[in-house]
Amino acid sequence: MAFRRPRWLWLLALLLLIPFLAGGQEAVPSPLRDTSPPDPAPALVKPDFNGIYVFDERASDDIQRAIEATVSKMGFIVRPIARGRLKKDNPAFKRVEIRHQAETIVIANDGLPVRTPSEGTRVAWTRPDGATFTVSTRPEGGAWVQRFWAKDGVRTNTYTLSPDGQTLTMAVEITSPRLPQPLKYQLVYQRVM
Repeated sequence: MAFRRPRWLWLLALLLLIPFLAGGQEAVPSPLRDTSPPDPAPALVKPDFNGIYVFDERASDDIQRAIEATVSKMGFIVRPIARGRLKKDNPAFKRVEIRHQAETIVIANDGLPVRTPSEGTRVAWTRPDGATFTVSTRPEGGAWVQRFWAKDGVRTNTYTLSPDGQTLTMAVEITSPRLPQPLKYQLVYQRVM
């Protein structure tokens, strides 16, 4: 006895194949399809980040609270070690200076400059205490995104500027396989120059 497929299944297959057999074109334009030319893309206005900014403590997140939220999920033996290291590596910088010229950007937090190519090329960088990192900085949208890769994790600083150009926000995210969740907080700075 031969197996027969229901007639409705053949009709469904035929209806699905008609657009392909017709070259993918619809015979009658759909009233739901917009046939007008696309709007031109808005011009990207790159904000001028160049300047000096001072810390606005009242508008910033509490770093210690963010650290506690991250380490609270760790075991009681490693928690104080992680807390101490995160506190040491996450100060609230009092001053941020940004200088972007041609193909280089320098971001100095509390006078400690990090010079990188501005298109995102990774470079080696050593902190004064001897800790070594691979660093990159590049524009993403209207922000500068700076990443530090270490042997045990990644720190991402995302710098955004308010529309009036007076307020700089530094969103920090630290990820590591040793942390139960990323450490995240924001620091806010006001332009002085």
